[in-house]
Amino acid sequence: MSDYSPPRVLDASAIVELFHGHPMLMQLLDRAAAGQVAIGVPTAAIAEAQAVLGVNAAMWDHILRLRGLVELPLGAHGALEVGRLARPRIINPVAYRPLTSPLQVAHVLHEARGLAGIVVTGIPEAYGGHPDITVHSLTPPPGPGAA
Repeated sequence: MSDYSPPRVLDASAIVELFHGHPMLMQLLDRAAAGQVAIGVPTAAIAEAQAVLGVNAAMWDHILRLRGLVELPLGAHGALEVGRLARPRIINPVAYRPLTSPLQVAHVLHEARGLAGIVVTGIPEAYGGHPDITVHSLTPPPGPGAA
């Protein structure tokens, strides 16, 4: 049996939940600190989360220094790919929810593909139409008796 666990790529919604102490993300951070999984944080997702959170740089420094958490910056060629991925949502604009901007979602997709990773999100519908990507939702689907 392999100890391999695909890296996780957090989108902006997952980062916001991380700041709020979501239990699944706290467990994921424990696993990352133990060296069992890597967690990637795309810089576009950081920017979008900051637009919602409005926290100071010291709070970000604390989060970004956690063991097993890796910042995923966007270089020039990556930016070209992200632009290609975001283009359909930009040239055919539809209203989108906060934390699901086309460029942030595209950056997350780009990093997840490059790392063969799993997207962690509170808004899984933002990643529809990409069957090659595994998405882990922070919100469980409604069960029996849910409204």
